[in-house]
Amino acid sequence: LVVLYYHGWNTMMIKTVQKRTAQLRSELEERTAAEEALRASVETMASTLNAIGHGILTTDASGKITRLNPAAEILTGWSLDMAKGHPVHEVVRFVDDNRKPAPNPVVAVLSGAPNAKGGPANALLTRDGKERRLADLSAPMLDRQGKLTGVVMVFRDISDQYKLEEALRHSQKMEAVGFLAGGVAHDFNNLLAGIMGFAEILQSRMAENSRDRECVAGILQTTQRAADLTA
Repeated sequence: LVVLYYHGWNTMMIKTVQKRTAQLRSELEERTAAEEALRASVETMASTLNAIGHGILTTDASGKITRLNPAAEILTGWSLDMAKGHPVHEVVRFVDDNRKPAPNPVVAVLSGAPNAKGGPANALLTRDGKERRLADLSAPMLDRQGKLTGVVMVFRDISDQYKLEEALRHSQKMEAVGFLAGGVAHDFNNLLAGIMGFAEILQSRMAENSRDRECVAGILQTTQRAADLTA
């Protein structure tokens, strides 16, 4: 009876161990598959971010750089290895036209703004001192509980577009000045025409040997020169 009892107990224990082993093996396979899927998802996301032509950077909740994609490295002049762990305002430096520090949109989001833009009114100062005009958007990264875990900034270089727009604005200003100058010239010519007309009438009423006739001739000559200059 004792032998049978121990034999039954051993058989039951073996089955229990086998069952538990099978469960552990299944759990391990599921975990391995989940880790592989997560790794593949991360690699796909990384490849996608690296292939995007726009600059993308991320920070942690304290505002330190955690990621730069290749486009962001080119635009800022910082490599990921150099930038990682640095405060964002050291890597993404916005300046105004006088090269004085301008508000940083990432810092604004870290301070509680739902999202923020820098805009072309301010320029990004690259690591080597060059200026780039950007179109950008910064937004918070939140966990499932809605807690801020960092900020993502997407930006692209619009320096060429900005220069064209500046040239257009300058051209429009010059066109407006041209219209103004044309109007002034037209009115001034009308005044000159009146002066010349009165001078000619005055001259016609003078005797040929009158000394004042020379003065009137000087008025007509000077007025004509003014008309030529206005033209």
